Amino acid sequence: MAEKLCMIELDAKNELVVPGRLGFLGPRLVGRQDSDWAAWHRGFAAHADYSKNEPHAIVVCKCTGDVRKGLAWARRHGLSVRPRGGRHNYEGHSSCVKDGCIIDVRGLRKFRVDARLNRARLGAGLSMLELTEGLNRYGYSIPYATGASVGLAGFLLGGGFGINSRLWGLGSDHVLGFELIAANGDALWVDPKNDPALYFACLGSGGGNFGIVTEFEVRLQKSKSVGVVQADWQWEQFEMVVDAWQRKAPNSDWRLTNFMTLSAERTISLQGQLTGDNPSQGDIASIMEDIFSDCPPTNLETTVVSSTDASRMFLRVSPEAPLGWHNLVNSQLFKSTSAFVTTPLSMDALSLLREKIEAHPRLAAPAIERSMVQLLCGGGKVHEEPEYPTATSNRCAQFILQYNGYWSADEDREAVRGWVNEMRSSLLPWTSGAYINYVDDEIPEANRAEVYFGDDTPRLRTLKDRYDPDRVFSFPHGLP
Repeated sequence: MAEKLCMIELDAKNELVVPGRLGFLGPRLVGRQDSDWAAWHRGFAAHADYSKNEPHAIVVCKCTGDVRKGLAWARRHGLSVRPRGGRHNYEGHSSCVKDGCIIDVRGLRKFRVDARLNRARLGAGLSMLELTEGLNRYGYSIPYATGASVGLAGFLLGGGFGINSRLWGLGSDHVLGFELIAANGDALWVDPKNDPALYFACLGSGGGNFGIVTEFEVRLQKSKSVGVVQADWQWEQFEMVVDAWQRKAPNSDWRLTNFMTLSAERTISLQGQLTGDNPSQGDIASIMEDIFSDCPPTNLETTVVSSTDASRMFLRVSPEAPLGWHNLVNSQLFKSTSAFVTTPLSMDALSLLREKIEAHPRLAAPAIERSMVQLLCGGGKVHEEPEYPTATSNRCAQFILQYNGYWSADEDREAVRGWVNEMRSSLLPWTSGAYINYVDDEIPEANRAEVYFGDDTPRLRTLKDRYDPDRVFSFPHGLP
């Protein structure tokens, strides 16, 4: 028998009355009238227009039952539903659903490691820092994103390109199964044997297209100590350095995951991690020498540290004391977008990229972060098809271009956004697609699905019709 929830109630202004809780033991509902509304409503993307896109309520979930009750309440009241994990949607869409309902799963933090099977059960609400801190205690790891407050669910469901991907594959490749609350409220266990179609559809298409994931079972990798590298070059070496990197790094030793940063302050740097049995500084130096034999860095630093220290370093928290790591939500004013590169950029393209970076607008006030273009190295295990198919058609790319612009003064907003958009547009003849975890509203809606999902788009649309015919889960950058 279906659980009886509250009846629809309108206030004097004919607006929905949001109860404080769904039932005696049900989840809390945060409404616009609550004193902590702003803290619950806002997300990572400080540039999003939260004031004009307020939901009626946010369901604060702590278990699967809360998610089901919240979804049923939202559907009963005819509200648009938006699942939310780490709040890191780059356009704020996980926090902005006008007059709708957000199902927030940050309270789902199950963490259970099975050392005998090298597996873990992980709650969908874990952050990257919670994930790495927990796994490091057991000597394990999986590929992870380099943002401390990035949510596990969004990361894995978007494919999961991150640290150690070249050695171990994408984050989604480590998912053995997951619990999904479907559009009709059913709790389903999805794995590649009991429902290969839904497994395929969810892993790579981004969070929230087919339901609300509450828990993952993942395969773990053993990791105790790793090598870390930091290298720098002079800006005048731009074309030579970037060309050497793009031609050799994706084909280099799989143990080295690395990314190159080209900043608007005209600096070139590389950060990377070498993972494997007893990595040494000599191993890193040898690989770097092979990649950059014709343009050695002006500064090269290598060290071997524990996996714990390395993950804290890449997540940019204190290696000695990551205080407050369980409650990280930062807000930033930024514009970010992306593209995949499947064949090396021509010298003309590299010169154009340099020209566009150098054209960064003069700011009225300093930004918190440096505007930059990051080149995230692919190849290695990423190029191999996983044992069970997933919707990650762009894994053949040599690297991802991520364009990032930051500002702090309102008057700088449009100039920085224009700078980012101009770079992406200028490089389109040499690039393809975009990474779903870096959503961008200025990619035209008419072909947005094809940009993010590539050749998987027709199949994903068919599966959307099958699993969510009423479009309960419908949002910008989702499947139409």
